[in-house]
Amino acid sequence: MTRRMIVAITAVALVASYSHILGGMFDQWLHDEDMGHGFLVPVVIFWIVWKERKRWITLPARPSW
Repeated sequence: MTRRMIVAITAVALVASYSHILGGMFDQWLHDEDMGHGFLVPVVIFWIVWKERKRWITLPARPSW
C-alpha cells in the first residue's frame, strides 16, 4: 500500500468519524456573526501545511514509546 493511499484512507476515516462535528461547525460559521472567520481557518491551515511539506517530508522517522 502506498503512502498516498494510507493518507487518503486516514483522511476519509477522520472525515467520516467527525462528520457530525464538522457539520455543526459549518452551521455555526454560517449563522453566527462572531464565528464567520471560521471559513478562513481551513484555508490558512492548508497554506501552512503546503508551505512546510518539504521540510516535514525530509524529517527522519524516529518512533518513540
